[in-house]
Formats: sequence, C-alpha cells, structure tokens
Amino acid sequence: MKNLVTAAALVLLGSLASQAFTVSKRVSPVSAQALYSQVGTNDAEALLRKARELREQVEKNENELHQTLLAKKAAKDEKTDKMISCLFPLDQDDGSVRSLCERLRAKRPASDMLVTIVERLHEREVAARGIEHVEPENGHDNAVSFKRVSAPNEQELEKIIGLVDRLIEAA
Repeated sequence: MKNLVTAAALVLLGSLASQAFTVSKRVSPVSAQALYSQVGTNDAEALLRKARELREQVEKNENELHQTLLAKKAAKDEKTDKMISCLFPLDQDDGSVRSLCERLRAKRPASDMLVTIVERLHEREVAARGIEHVEPENGHDNAVSFKRVSAPNEQELEKIIGLVDRLIEAA
C-alpha cells in the first residue's frame, strides 16, 4: 500500500514529489500526554465549577420552595383561624350546641372547610398541651429548618379545649 501511494505521488508530481512532501508521523509522547492531561484538567475544573453552580441553584430553589410552602400554610392557617373565631366567638359564645348550629347555618362552610377546621383545632391543641411537635424556623441565609417544640400554653388550651367535640356534636 505504501509503495502504491509513493508510486502514485511520483506519477502525479514527477521527481519533485519526494522532496516536496515530508511528513513526520512522530509525535512526542510526553507532549501529547501533557496536552491530554491539561485538557483533562481544564474539563474537570469546568465540570466541577458547573456542578457547584448547579448545587447552589438547587439549594436556592429548594429554599424558595420551602418559603413558598410555609407562606401558603401560614395563609391557610390564618384563614382557618378566622373561621374558627367566627364559629366560636370568645365574647358571644354561651357554649350551647344550638348557638353553634346557628353560626354554622349562617356561615355555611363546606365539608372540606370543616375538616380543615378540625385539623387546625387539633394542631393548636397539640401545641397548647405542650406535646412535642415540629415547627419551621428560618435560619441563616433564609434556609428553612425545623425545630422540636414542647412548651405548654395554658391560655390557648383553655380557649380551644373541647371545641372539636362541640363541632362534631353540632354537625
């Protein structure tokens, strides 16, 4: 094959072909290895940099998601607490089932709202009794973390004790 290529080159270019084409196939293995290691190092550094950037972006998105979810829960709890205060007013509540039924008829809450009210009353009762539960807290860099809480609140407990039973009886 080599002879065929040489013969073809001689035919095409004549006697100057051997002087005009000088190709060195030798490549220094050290320089090639250094080149590949330098390229590999640059690629590795670029990949590590990209991985760090992606990790930072994921952490940022995760914190934003937690903040959004906590804000939604706080808004929902506030709405539910307003409904609870309408159903069980502190100043006008005589404790009778009849008056609670009248307020329920006036407000006409959906069954999902009643379930949400019962769940919220239970959450508040657990917190007021001092039973250990988990609450979110904002740490440094707006990172959301959770803490265990177990502090009784007698005033809150007096307000909400038995409200779930009254609500079930009125329904």
